Amino acid sequence: MRSVRVGVAERSNTAVVQLQNPPDLLMWVGSVYYPSISAFVAEAEQLGVSKRVPFLPPEFKLGESLLFLAHDEGRRIECESCRGLGVVGLVTVRLMILKKKVWTPAVKVGRVQSITRVVRTAKELERLVANTTRASRGKNRWELVPEQTSCSACDGHGSRPEGSIFGFCVPVRIELVFDCQPAVDEYAVRCRRASLVTPVVGGFDHENERGCGYRQVGASYLVTGAGPSEYAADQTTALHRYIDLHGPIIVFKHPLPYDGHRFRGVKVVQRKDILSRLKKRTIGERTTARSGSAKRARRTK
Repeated sequence: MRSVRVGVAERSNTAVVQLQNPPDLLMWVGSVYYPSISAFVAEAEQLGVSKRVPFLPPEFKLGESLLFLAHDEGRRIECESCRGLGVVGLVTVRLMILKKKVWTPAVKVGRVQSITRVVRTAKELERLVANTTRASRGKNRWELVPEQTSCSACDGHGSRPEGSIFGFCVPVRIELVFDCQPAVDEYAVRCRRASLVTPVVGGFDHENERGCGYRQVGASYLVTGAGPSEYAADQTTALHRYIDLHGPIIVFKHPLPYDGHRFRGVKVVQRKDILSRLKKRTIGERTTARSGSAKRARRTK
């Protein structure tokens, strides 16, 4: 049975060495299962948050570390690394000619000029293809030369998700899912010292189905309660101007753009950096709104 790796504070002869500021994490919410942020928040209000984790940092502290959540809502932007082409390096395209309903490289049909060209952006390639299609009535086209190196930043798609950090929650326990109660009892006897991990019966027909399906047996999940924990309530008091409370999730009034690429699993982030950006963004929105109102009032006069 696989379980999540949870770090334990190092012990010395005199005291236990603990980190004063426990690390916070960032995880993505998949747009395939939750098309919008509101869909995920609505489910969390009913069932709580349950996010699968492959590992956790050793200093992660339940009830105090924050779990920030990001979502792209299906939006994508052009990849900066490959400029929308999906390949890196010198990007070459070759001319293809339609012969007897089969697309054939121009070199095989006797063409000796304009067989290959170099492009630098996706827009440049689109213009080249459009002009060629109009000139040849769709019988000629350009395509990327095979065996070119795919862009690792976007996995060769040419675009990446345009994500935003929309809120956070405070996990209070780690649940390890089993398929039956005897397996839970055996694990409890065998791992008495693993107090941070809570064995539960889950999976198909044992719990409510979520947007992403049922939880998998043998996997570990960061879990919140149905409502905010005491620590989360303290955070909402300090950030009441910038957030809205939806059950266990603290949702930002103005989501923060996330410039990084989408990833699987968890990523360690700095709480102070995200919250300071949140305050600056909210203050900026309010200032813009006030200035807009003042301009409209002056025009009315």
